[in-house]
Amino acid sequence: MEVFQDIISKGISLMAAQNYEAAKKEFESAIAVDMKSYDAYIHLGNACANLGQFDESLAALKKALVVNENSGEALYSIGNIYLLKDERLKAVEFYNKADEAGFKKAELYQMLAIIFLEANDMPQAFRNINRAIALDPFNGELRLFKVRGYLADNKYDEALETLDDMQKVLPDAFEVYDLQAQIYSGLGKYDEALKISEMGCSRFPDDANLALTKLKVLVEMKKDEDAISFVEKMKSNGQFNKVLKEAVIQE
Repeated sequence: MEVFQDIISKGISLMAAQNYEAAKKEFESAIAVDMKSYDAYIHLGNACANLGQFDESLAALKKALVVNENSGEALYSIGNIYLLKDERLKAVEFYNKADEAGFKKAELYQMLAIIFLEANDMPQAFRNINRAIALDPFNGELRLFKVRGYLADNKYDEALETLDDMQKVLPDAFEVYDLQAQIYSGLGKYDEALKISEMGCSRFPDDANLALTKLKVLVEMKKDEDAISFVEKMKSNGQFNKVLKEAVIQE
């Protein structure tokens, strides 16, 4: 048993070093020592996945299920592989099986939300992203995903409400100000957009995204003198090149 654990430990170290081919060989060696090791099959599946060997990964993960047929972890991992293979129906099938097996993790519901959003099934997308947020309320990416879902569905009031909720939980998230300003600007509510962008720039003076958003709002409002003055201010404090770079990236 000590030999087996040494092989597994070596494989895990190789995975951490991103030496997936060597790690795969170690996990295969571990399985040769103990063909009923759930962990060895899970590790082998992960190594194969990182090598892009998805069919081999599935084979290993399904053998893990033979050892532990009710493993939510294995079911979730199988769902991930099917998603990588762009077999979305199979991915949803195994994600649901993982959920039923008790694998109730934020990342599971996020993956389901992504699939349903891309399928334009908004009720299911929001149902799952809400479940993810309930499990991981301080994850800003989950809340931003929900905002983007509302924007894709042209539900701007709901997007703004979600950003307000996000600000209460994550007051240091600069994205709140940036997206709020962009939404108000897109709705033609430039006064609100300018107010929000100025608040954001005041709180996060070094953030290029917020500065660029404020500049765009000033241009949209045809406040040319204010826009020029703001550009000169950015040049004087060394921020202008960062904003210019951000503008190029966004274009």
